[in-house]
Amino acid sequence: MVKCNFIIFICTYQKKAVPLHAESSKGDWFMKDNEPLYFLSFCVEAYKMRHHLTGAETMKLFDETGATQYIIDGYDMLHTQGERWIVEDIEEYLQQHS
Repeated sequence: MVKCNFIIFICTYQKKAVPLHAESSKGDWFMKDNEPLYFLSFCVEAYKMRHHLTGAETMKLFDETGATQYIIDGYDMLHTQGERWIVEDIEEYLQQHS
């Protein structure tokens, strides 16, 4: 029997709780399929800190403008960049879609 501990990310985009990763009894981490959701969480945190918003305010903004989907769809390219570049890219996206 494999014992798992789950960390839950409430993703308003999918309207459900999503287990981001589980730790098996062997200590392995399973997150490959959820990397875009981890990245979305990182983007929300970085953006909210730069703009002095709450997480809820940031997610509402991202959901209303389509930025949530933009970040998830652009994960392969965006996650290779630094935090400053990512936040500036999101800011540019939001300016074009507000």
